[in-house]
Amino acid sequence: MVKILSKRRKSSTGLFGVRKGENPFDIKKYLTPRNIMIFLLLILLYFIFPKYIQAFILILIFYPLTLFGAKTSKYLRGMNLNMDSPFTIFLGYHYGWQIGLFFGLGIGGYIWSLAGINQKTLVQIMTTSLSAYFGYLASIYFPHNFVLGYILCSLARNILTFLLYLLANPNFMGNLTHTSIDIFWGTFLMSIFLSILHDIIIFISPKGS
Repeated sequence: MVKILSKRRKSSTGLFGVRKGENPFDIKKYLTPRNIMIFLLLILLYFIFPKYIQAFILILIFYPLTLFGAKTSKYLRGMNLNMDSPFTIFLGYHYGWQIGLFFGLGIGGYIWSLAGINQKTLVQIMTTSLSAYFGYLASIYFPHNFVLGYILCSLARNILTFLLYLLANPNFMGNLTHTSIDIFWGTFLMSIFLSILHDIIIFISPKGS
């Protein structure tokens, strides 16, 4: 008897647990006092700590993108979809070198370590971590020109990576090809995406934050 009732209950619900005949887009049923209080609390926290809330949300978005780029690079011969350095520069520019370093060294370092620890991996982790400070310096010297500051930071990071790669592996042409692709992708193509994201951050940030 219990099994029959449970089957009837299961059959009466549709996708995502919505009962048949119910409107899943009925907003009124979500407007409970508890949900309204949570929503107002989140808004209050955002206006009190806007930068930290933004940084937290961006890190949640940047992590899977960086992981996807690292995994995809394994199947693209001669290409490296490096996203951790661009994102580290961006976080360092907007939220300070500490948050940028947390992403670059902590999350970026973890993702790079998945490829195996070797000399090139250590170089990537080191230069990506430095990117956080590069981004922070760009926010000081180029506060009203994010794109220029980002491009200079990315070029500095790539040149430093190239020189350190030569010490780890004296294959000049191989390192030059790798760095050229990284500059095209990480410096110029990523600057388009990050400039749009920069404008969004400026637009949604409370004045004076």
